[in-house]
Amino acid sequence: MLTDDNPPAAEELRTNGSYTSTLLSVAQGQPAANDIRGLTLKVLAAGILRNISPLPPLASASAVDTEDEIVLPLLRPLLTSISLPEVSQQIQALVEKQVGDSLH
Repeated sequence: MLTDDNPPAAEELRTNGSYTSTLLSVAQGQPAANDIRGLTLKVLAAGILRNISPLPPLASASAVDTEDEIVLPLLRPLLTSISLPEVSQQIQALVEKQVGDSLH
């Protein structure tokens, strides 16, 4: 499992060229216009690449600036297409509902 408390998993991803090139390929892929699963997979792959960076110099993906070439171009349009106050209100309402449901 890839977590902060599992350095061997991160190191395996970081040093295995097959893993990093596959993640890079997924993160740079172009899902269909309304393919939420494809977009979610791209975000996940970009997040993994970001979390295991920096990649070793010998890795084929090391020449790619993960932050500037993958993560930011992928997330910027997603973040600008939503209303943060609206999403915050929706989250607040869901949390309040969940707390209310757990009290009953």
